[in-house]
Amino acid sequence: MTIKHIVRRILAVALAAALALNVSALAALAAGRNTHYSVYTVIGDSIPAGYGLEGGALNIPHGEVVKGSYPELVAEGVGAKTVYNTSRVVYTVDEYLRFLDEDYEHELNHPENYYQKLLTQGDALAAELTEPGDFARQKQNVAKQVAAADLITVNLGNNDLATNALLSALFKTIYYTYGIAGEAAVSMLENDFHRADSLESLAAMVSRGENDILFTNMFQECSRYIARYKTDASRLIRDVRKWNPNAKILVLGMYDTFRNETPQDSAVRKVCSDVSVQVCNAQGNFWKNECPERNTYTYVDISDTEIHQSAPITSPLFWMQRIVNVHPDANGHRYIAQQILRAL
Repeated sequence: MTIKHIVRRILAVALAAALALNVSALAALAAGRNTHYSVYTVIGDSIPAGYGLEGGALNIPHGEVVKGSYPELVAEGVGAKTVYNTSRVVYTVDEYLRFLDEDYEHELNHPENYYQKLLTQGDALAAELTEPGDFARQKQNVAKQVAAADLITVNLGNNDLATNALLSALFKTIYYTYGIAGEAAVSMLENDFHRADSLESLAAMVSRGENDILFTNMFQECSRYIARYKTDASRLIRDVRKWNPNAKILVLGMYDTFRNETPQDSAVRKVCSDVSVQVCNAQGNFWKNECPERNTYTYVDISDTEIHQSAPITSPLFWMQRIVNVHPDANGHRYIAQQILRAL
């Protein structure tokens, strides 16, 4: 037997042992629990949707509980007989406000919310393109699924903060080219423009009240999205509580998706990781210390989540694989499930 074969066998044994320990830890947590939950409703984005666990980038989940995902593992751990997975790949807080808050849909037609409406309409379109009728069905059902639950997990922020900031240059180009003109007729019907008493005030309205919403730099973009996220996420928790005053709610943090990428001394990796850490820290600190509704939910730290292995960040393959590889692998989902079960 060659040295290469020996090394491979040792690695295989080590991997199997690690897997067994993870499974045993989940089983021990579940066995030690006295509280059980019957109906588990999952709120979130592509992570709880289970994206990347089965079938590669083109396999888009639409509400099924993907095998090996943390919703499946948590449901098993708490003995839930019914699981409503409302998570979708592109979802943000905005989609859930549209599902749970009738006023929010109307507010999106106001000029100061044009840009936010463009983003959420794009998310809805993405869901419709991959599963026609899915978004419309969710508008009818998500509130009922939230109301029926005795356990709810909320895992949102990755698209609200990281994705939207990363793609701001593209999104804002589309907004200035098509978005403003497309929404102006709606605002005229809503009689919103009467609040503008000058060209400057009208410009401020459609620019979300900022002097310049054009893309500046990644850190400034993140700061803008963080401010919006704090307002909308607090509102989301209030809306969830309006529909369900009694369910146990757990809110999940985020993790730095560039932390372990190679080479570690890459300037690109460092800048991306710095932005990612800024976002993760801001989101985590908000849920733990700043949210006005923080007494109505339990925060769950998931900062050590393991993700899929990637090519080196200096390789073109890295960015091609990125859409899948930012997501938890099987070990990552087991870790998240462990953190949730411990919090319970």
